[in-house]
Amino acid sequence: MVICFRFGAIEHCYYIPPIVIWPPWGPRGPGPENYPALIQDASFVATMQDLSAQVEDQNAREALLAGTREALGMIQKRAGDHVRIAERG
Repeated sequence: MVICFRFGAIEHCYYIPPIVIWPPWGPRGPGPENYPALIQDASFVATMQDLSAQVEDQNAREALLAGTREALGMIQKRAGDHVRIAERG
């Protein structure tokens, strides 16, 4: 993401890097291949939940948190009934 501010005739732009860059999974062991992807996706969503709670703008914070709840529901749906995913509380 890039954010630019214009002051008079001069524009100042700043690259906003992602806070978390997930390292690639190492060699996969035996067992279901979808588990690493599930863990990775859940990790991204958990990170977004924690970061979203720190957003200062209330409307943006509520929208982000609603999005992470929806994403968590999609992950749970894909994982199936034999997997339980819960927000920490």
